[in-house]
Amino acid sequence: MKTIFLKVLTVLLVLIGFSGANLFAANNGETPIKSANTAVQSMAEHKLKWLLVLHASQGKLEQEKDGLYLKLSHVSKNMVAFTDRPNRRYRAVKTVGIINNWDKIFTQTSGGEPNAIVTHAEFATMSEDIMPEGLILSAPKMVDEETVTFKVASLDRQKQTFVPGNTYIDVNVFLDDANLDGIKKSSW
Repeated sequence: MKTIFLKVLTVLLVLIGFSGANLFAANNGETPIKSANTAVQSMAEHKLKWLLVLHASQGKLEQEKDGLYLKLSHVSKNMVAFTDRPNRRYRAVKTVGIINNWDKIFTQTSGGEPNAIVTHAEFATMSEDIMPEGLILSAPKMVDEETVTFKVASLDRQKQTFVPGNTYIDVNVFLDDANLDGIKKSSW
């Protein structure tokens, strides 16, 4: 009698557990684990850090009274923006929108002015020990629809490869850790 009771009790518990899981699934269409993962993913997406890529036909470092500037000519109207794993996102963002919202995108609380890597077409023909230039960019200005300037500081003055006054072609600027939260999508 005791074994029959235990078998019936076991069957009832399994049926109740199975029914409860089915009712839960019917109620919201997700398992608790999936719901938790969705919530974590939603929070992570809210704090996405974007990598921005700006292309220009030409770039030149110019020495001014108050410092060194990178002047980019014939810039693309849009920048490529993408995020890292696991929540990969990709979009085109308006260059003018990024420049106009610079202080909101690169705030002091998020690390301040961004690091950037600048490359150009001549790297393909230079020796292997020449590296792309690492810069810190600040004070961007949209001079006109096709020209952008940035005040620059080198990340490593010992290995500076760009020479002030030289013009470089097919320049790409990679900006890290852009925070696009709170920026109106219409400005993108």
